[in-house]
Amino acid sequence: MDDHVDLTGFRKDHILNRHRAGAGKGKDEFPSSWSDERILHQVSDIATDPKTVTGVGKWNSPYAIGIRDGVKIRVDF
Repeated sequence: MDDHVDLTGFRKDHILNRHRAGAGKGKDEFPSSWSDERILHQVSDIATDPKTVTGVGKWNSPYAIGIRDGVKIRVDF
């Protein structure tokens, strides 16, 4: 199995409670068919994939962007 990032409780909470389907007012949301485990796995996979597109966003915060199962996901670090 590939190495994945061990997301902190704070990050898990942010990802799931703000971006899970139906949870984010005005936020990008994951598909309703995705379980919490699948969401966290895909986020971790993108964060550790050397082929992802990377950049620096607001407040000089780095990010990575990848597509998993047709869903474009941006991971902010």
